[in-house]
Amino acid sequence: MGVFDGWKVTSPYGSRSDPFTGSRVFHTGIDLVKYHRYPIPAFVGGVVLFAGDGGPGTGFGGYGNVVALRDEKGYVHCYCHLDSVVVQKGQKLSTGDIVGYQGTTGRSTGSHLHYEVRSKDAPSYGYGLHVNPGEYLESLENEEDDEMLKERVTELESQVAALKGECQTLLNTAEAHIQEINTLKAQLADQTTPDWFSAEFGADALKGVVDTPQGPNLFWRLAAVAFRLRKKG
Repeated sequence: MGVFDGWKVTSPYGSRSDPFTGSRVFHTGIDLVKYHRYPIPAFVGGVVLFAGDGGPGTGFGGYGNVVALRDEKGYVHCYCHLDSVVVQKGQKLSTGDIVGYQGTTGRSTGSHLHYEVRSKDAPSYGYGLHVNPGEYLESLENEEDDEMLKERVTELESQVAALKGECQTLLNTAEAHIQEINTLKAQLADQTTPDWFSAEFGADALKGVVDTPQGPNLFWRLAAVAFRLRKKG
C-alpha cells in the first residue's frame, strides 16, 4: 500500500476480528498509526462537511472526534478517533493540510487514525457506502499521472507542430532558391551561338566553354574583342 508509506497499518480494510468482541466483522476503513497527537494531514483536498464529536445518528457514532471532507469527485474522507480537531465545517482544505491530531476518542483500543472513504455524502455522510481507501487513493494518483502525461503529450505535440512550421518555411525558402537556380541555368543554356561566330570558328567551337562558372556574358565580350582584333589584323 504505497499511498500509506511511513504509516504503521494496524488494521487493514476488510474482514477482521472485532477488538472488543472477537467476532468477525467488516472493518470499513484502515487503521493507521504514527504517534499520539501526531498532526494528521488530509490525504486529498476538499470541503469539510463535518468537524467535531461523532455522536449517535451522525453517521460517525463511536468514532469520537471526526473530520469528514468531500473531495471533487463527491467522495467523503473520514478522519476518526482524533484527539482534537483543528478545522471547521465549510472550510476548504488542500492535500497535506492538518485536520486534527491522532488520538483515541470514541470506541477505540488505543491511539490511532481510522481513515475511511465513502462514495457519497448522504444520507448520514454516506454511512455504509465505504470503499477501499488505499485503492481509491491509488486511483487518484493514477489519474493525476495520466493528466500529467496528457499535458506533456500536448506540450510535445505543440513543439512538433512549431518545428514542422519552421521546417516548412525552410523548405519553401530552399525550393524558391532551387527554382531561381534552375531559372538561371535555363538562361545560361539558352545562349545560342551567333551566326558570325559559327561562320568564323565553327558551330561546335563553344561546346564545354559557354557553361563555365563565369557564364556566357564575359565570354562573349572577350570573343567579340578577339574577333574584331582578328578582322583588323
